[in-house]
Amino acid sequence: MKEVILRKPECYYMIRGRNLPGLSPLIKCKKQTSFYECIHDDIKGTCGDKGLRILDDTIFNYGCRHPKQGPSVSVSKDEIVNTVEDNKHLSLDVGYKIDNSLILTKYGESISKGKHFYYRISNDCTHYNLMKSRSCTFNIIKEWKIMVERKKNPITLSIFSLSSKEVLEMCDNYANIFLCTGLENIISCMDDGNVRFVRDNLAYPCSPLKITHFMRAFNCISSIINVNSKDCKRFIIGTTLPGDDQRKCKGIVQFYDCISSEIKNKCGENGKQQLWHYINEYGCL
Repeated sequence: MKEVILRKPECYYMIRGRNLPGLSPLIKCKKQTSFYECIHDDIKGTCGDKGLRILDDTIFNYGCRHPKQGPSVSVSKDEIVNTVEDNKHLSLDVGYKIDNSLILTKYGESISKGKHFYYRISNDCTHYNLMKSRSCTFNIIKEWKIMVERKKNPITLSIFSLSSKEVLEMCDNYANIFLCTGLENIISCMDDGNVRFVRDNLAYPCSPLKITHFMRAFNCISSIINVNSKDCKRFIIGTTLPGDDQRKCKGIVQFYDCISSEIKNKCGENGKQQLWHYINEYGCL
């Protein structure tokens, strides 16, 4: 797909630029439909229907309205419930992203109580892909549960209760998941409860491009969280485990606003940025 896109500069130039954290969908999605229409036939002809489905899902998961869909329509509570019911054979828990409106009312009741979020699993997540993905994430989730449950004062941002050695070991296990499942299998099931949980907690710190910067700040951030004089930790007391993470964002915004200035003062700008990026990838900013 990459080769096809680069061979079509008239399409590629439509989406040139940098996607910075917090970039408005109005900006990042502005030319996605034009790009999709421009590259559609080449992707389908060279990469087949599977390649086209991956492109569809990539644009959708990027946060843009699907190019083949019409204008957005409102969704009733009954429709959301039906969506969950329709996917029970795939996952008992399909909660994921925080609604952007909650950012505008970040101290509102919905965040403090931890509102439920729903995210539909891709139709490409076949029974085989799902079973393969769950099988390959079983060991890392088991190890994560053991480490988190033995902590005396657990926090929902569990990674900051681990040691740097434990984080690096988890990153090794995270990399092995992709070798175990095969990239296509796990990508199609990214929003299954187990796969999503691993992704939310480890995708950012274990990224080859991010791990060095994250680990430089990790010990400092962890120590500030544990000894913070304003007791910002109180906002994130508790455990978040697979199947029990629909309210994972409870108190996260309050926690970040409470502690970010001290993180910057004692861990530097990189420390503050790493905490922000982690929480953002976690799905709560």
